[in-house]
Amino acid sequence: MDNSSPKVGHLKIASWNAYSIKAKKLELLKFLQEHEIDVLLVQETFLKPQDKFTLQNYTIIRQDRLRERGGGTLVATRKNIYHYEIPNPHEELEGTFIAIPTREGTVVLGSLYISPTQGTPFEQEHLEALFEDPSLMVIIGGDLNAKHQDWGCRSTSNRGALIQESATELEYFIRPPNEPTHYGSFGQPEILDLFLLKNIRKASTTQAIHDLSSDHLPIIFEYGDIRYRRQYTKVRTFTDWGKLQEKLEAADDLPTINSAADLEALSPRSQTTLSSQ
Repeated sequence: MDNSSPKVGHLKIASWNAYSIKAKKLELLKFLQEHEIDVLLVQETFLKPQDKFTLQNYTIIRQDRLRERGGGTLVATRKNIYHYEIPNPHEELEGTFIAIPTREGTVVLGSLYISPTQGTPFEQEHLEALFEDPSLMVIIGGDLNAKHQDWGCRSTSNRGALIQESATELEYFIRPPNEPTHYGSFGQPEILDLFLLKNIRKASTTQAIHDLSSDHLPIIFEYGDIRYRRQYTKVRTFTDWGKLQEKLEAADDLPTINSAADLEALSPRSQTTLSSQ
């Protein structure tokens, strides 16, 4: 079957700040199955290069934070969706990025984490790196640690003001959920997780889901009527000639085979003798 044949449907995308993902694999698999997630964007994985982490039926691409504790981002994509990793558009951004070719154009998806630590770089140039290409469809999901009253937050931060003010110039849309996503030990619940979309025309509203173990709730939205390439796993088969020889030696009633015609005439009973050894 041609792996370039398109599938027409929806992409269901989730973003989640895991605040350490290794011990949460089982509940995450259950979440992915129950909500039929196609692409998962994760922040604060806390993974290091020596840590092995897999999710059944998903291909994982990740960027671990190497020098400091915490951090790290990850994108998990269903194995039947053709995609590939692309470079981080700006070296100062902490994120993982993939591209999914579609009949409508290339869709770029990114898992982005911006630390709340004072001095973490996030300026106009970073937003331009993400959204300046007018030809791309872009979906950025993550914990941006930014606040704006227009998103339902109680206050507006400098970072939130920058994201809001740049949206018109760079032609992206801000899609927060309609309820808080962060429930920390101190302070009031707040909306810190959201999606930024460019050239995405048919998208559902963003929902916060009360699930998974973290101080952040996962958020989900669907992108509809998209035709993307399906990817199939190539299955390779090998003949175990040693085992075949053992079966032939064990079978005592096989006829002599001197030609292809003799082989074609091999009785079903003899074929059964071979397969049942």
